[in-house]
Amino acid sequence: MVAGHPFHVAFDGIATHLGGRSSSGNDDDAPADGEPNPMANRVAEPDNADSTLADEITKYVYSKRTIYNNNAGIEESIDAGYTYSELDNYRARTKSGNGLTVLSEDAVINEYLGAPRRSAPDAALAVSATSDNLDLWPPVWDQDVRIGVIGGTGLYSLDGLNVIETLAVETPWGQPSGPITIAETERGHKIAFLARHGPSHSVLPSEVNYRANIAALKALGVQAILAFSAVGSLREEISPGDFVLIDQIIDRTKGVRADSFFTGTGVTAHATFGEPVSAGLRALVARHAAAVPDIAVHTSGTGVCMEGPAFSTRAESNLYRAWGASVINMTCIPESKLAREAEITYAIVCMATDYDAWRESEEPVTVAEVMHTMKGNAANAKTLLLALLPDFEDAVYNDSAKALMRPEAGSMQYAFQQPPEKQSAAGRATLNFLFPQYFTV
Repeated sequence: MVAGHPFHVAFDGIATHLGGRSSSGNDDDAPADGEPNPMANRVAEPDNADSTLADEITKYVYSKRTIYNNNAGIEESIDAGYTYSELDNYRARTKSGNGLTVLSEDAVINEYLGAPRRSAPDAALAVSATSDNLDLWPPVWDQDVRIGVIGGTGLYSLDGLNVIETLAVETPWGQPSGPITIAETERGHKIAFLARHGPSHSVLPSEVNYRANIAALKALGVQAILAFSAVGSLREEISPGDFVLIDQIIDRTKGVRADSFFTGTGVTAHATFGEPVSAGLRALVARHAAAVPDIAVHTSGTGVCMEGPAFSTRAESNLYRAWGASVINMTCIPESKLAREAEITYAIVCMATDYDAWRESEEPVTVAEVMHTMKGNAANAKTLLLALLPDFEDAVYNDSAKALMRPEAGSMQYAFQQPPEKQSAAGRATLNFLFPQYFTV
């Protein structure tokens, strides 16, 4: 992405918050009895605060409780007993409503707020909210993050990598499933990791904000995504524990998921989707199958994406087998479609957990069966990822021809049917978040 592209982001564990004195007197968001008061011990807003910040700073988050404020100012809102990991970031928005670009947490505090990070929750901090220390606002996201990993059921974190930041990003389509972890490889490259169902698996497949997930990764600069997903096997030869690198998808969702960035924008566009998964990225993953010798890695197959959350009936499972499908899951649509719209190279590793419901000789799949297999699947997924990362990094960072990403890069250039003057101005402003090269504002 271009440095300085605006989006709304917060850092996990930030120790200062943007906000101000409440002008409404509304206590709807006040803490319940017995809870620490997030407004206690604050630094009062200085008299010379820049009044133009009043519309720019809209909210901040404190200890997983959102307090809304409309006035400018910077305040201390830390109670004794709270640690940085328990404080839940700040959130802020520019006056234009486009959100914030970001630098690192310490850079925000040191460079823009003019104060060092505190070493203890109750340490004193005095910060002035004048235009002198906010004239460089908003800070700029300057990290080079080109690889994204989306974890499915059982895969909620990355091992073997150096975690450097955790970001909470807001997009025009809302917030993603959870915070995005930025990790660094041994070679110094950055990877963005997102748990599709949230870090505690609290989001059902139909409730995942797929648009925000893909948009947030795109905003961070991601050009290629390797996703992981738990699936049911529709073939005898695909045993529970095996991995399948599907190359085709059958959409059996029911139209309840927001499946296009263009819906509601007044801009019509049609992405090509004949080959829904990147052949190059599938091949790259397949080259490292030997890293997980105890399982089979099937290098092609057709995946069915059902709505869920209930599993298939036996009749449905046999219908999908008759169609020639290999595995079934609940999430590859619209995730893969949105990645294509966003011009992101995408492949998915399907991790078989069960035989769905087609086998007459055994009971249909249960959650207990899925979770029993997922522990081993998650370990194998992490092993496979670490093994393929050097090749993945070379393809994304070191190949001057960018052959891996070439099929998707620029693929939406001729997908728009209306001339710019016929497109909705509001829609163009929204789509500028993803496509600044196509939609100028």
